[in-house]
Amino acid sequence: MSTICKDCKYWSIAEYREPFGFCASSKWIGGYQTKETNLSADMCHYEDDEGWGFVTGPEFGCIHHEVK
Repeated sequence: MSTICKDCKYWSIAEYREPFGFCASSKWIGGYQTKETNLSADMCHYEDDEGWGFVTGPEFGCIHHEVK
């Protein structure tokens, strides 16, 4: 089974940064206002309030992968 981004239902290409893309999984939380106490051990918190700086490559993979 694949775990790479390009095969995941949460991932989509960022047109201005191809081949990189964004992840829409609820396990990736972005923003300066997020309280770290609200995160579970399997989540990632990244600070990106403008919404454009956090992207992954198509071959990146993670434990939250779901097939498209």
